[in-house]
Amino acid sequence: MLTERLLILLFAALLLLGLWALWRLALAVRMRRLAAQPVPPALSRLVVPGRPQILYFTTETCAQCRFQQSPILIQLAAMTAIPVHAIDAVAQPELADYYGILTVPTTVFLDARLRPVAINHGLTSLQQLQEQATHALSAA
Repeated sequence: MLTERLLILLFAALLLLGLWALWRLALAVRMRRLAAQPVPPALSRLVVPGRPQILYFTTETCAQCRFQQSPILIQLAAMTAIPVHAIDAVAQPELADYYGILTVPTTVFLDARLRPVAINHGLTSLQQLQEQATHALSAA
């Protein structure tokens, strides 16, 4: 009976690990596809190529965005001088669709050629954003 439960637990753990690996693979494929596509016109009007930038997808009604993610991004911008562009995901659905934004807050790190380096769905810590900023700046 104990062996049977352990086998079920092992199977569940392996299944979760496999799903996680598939999710990571899908994200990597998506990032490569986005990097190969031309920049959408709505983004071209918003940012200037030549330096890393952050797209910050939010909405008017997102309390977590306003009270948690925005202060973190203000801190990051002051520390790194990386511009942060706030984008209302409801008002600009073409950009939200292009990057696959399904939840807010979402941050998208762009390299100097405006290719996505990282996409963070949900609240992202200052430490994680700093690591991504270091990576984006070193690649510039």
